[in-house]
Amino acid sequence: MESNSTMAETKKRYPQRRSSTTLKKGDKIAEVEVDWNEADKLRRIGCTCEEMVAVLGVSWSTMERKCKAVHGIPFDEYVKKGNQNFKVSLRRLQARGAQGYTEIIRDEQGNILERKYNPPNITMQIWLGKQFLNQKEKSEIDQNINLPTLPDIIIK
Repeated sequence: MESNSTMAETKKRYPQRRSSTTLKKGDKIAEVEVDWNEADKLRRIGCTCEEMVAVLGVSWSTMERKCKAVHGIPFDEYVKKGNQNFKVSLRRLQARGAQGYTEIIRDEQGNILERKYNPPNITMQIWLGKQFLNQKEKSEIDQNINLPTLPDIIIK
């Protein structure tokens, strides 16, 4: 164990540097900025709150505080609104695929280069029918079948 005089000499020779996270009274904390454009992109693809804070590199509490200040709503509500838009877009794409559509490819001037017809997707139609119209693939089996008994078979 070093003596007190040796420790004092070591501290003089190698003064302790203040790390960037050490704060003194009166120091201001650098304000964390949230990239709201990136946050909106993440909402539009259906990311959860947990996924958003991980990608943005910001804590949940910071997002909660910033979201209330910038948008006037809690963070989870902000994400939920974006997810609802994502769900509507997804439904629109599913309906479009189920109905079939013509894709028009244009050049920079707006001239039509190609028309590509995409036929209706039968699988998507069946799936949407099950989800929204309560359609099922089950077929009813009639349990009341009259089978001949053994004596009836022998007599004939």
